[in-house]
Amino acid sequence: MTEEHVASRDIHSQLEMTPLEIGVFNEILLPPDNYDEKGNYWADMNIFRRIQFVNKVDREEAGREWRSTWEMIKLDPLSPVGWYFRNMVIPGLGLGLEGYA
Repeated sequence: MTEEHVASRDIHSQLEMTPLEIGVFNEILLPPDNYDEKGNYWADMNIFRRIQFVNKVDREEAGREWRSTWEMIKLDPLSPVGWYFRNMVIPGLGLGLEGYA
């Protein structure tokens, strides 16, 4: 055994993909919020480094959510409420109704 899995070696060269398709493929299989700046997978880190990494990713995502909410509030103060109902409440009601049925 050579420790190299033949089926997944050079996957990009085996498939005839455009650079855009390769980017989408990598985004799906290797999401950037699972790896640190050195390319280490979050689950392979020791517990202290893992906690730091998860907290960092959580802070970044919370910041993006807050900026998005703030932009909505600046345009219309009630728009976050409408967004919440359209994207959380109504689909949840549909799931609940289907579960009941």
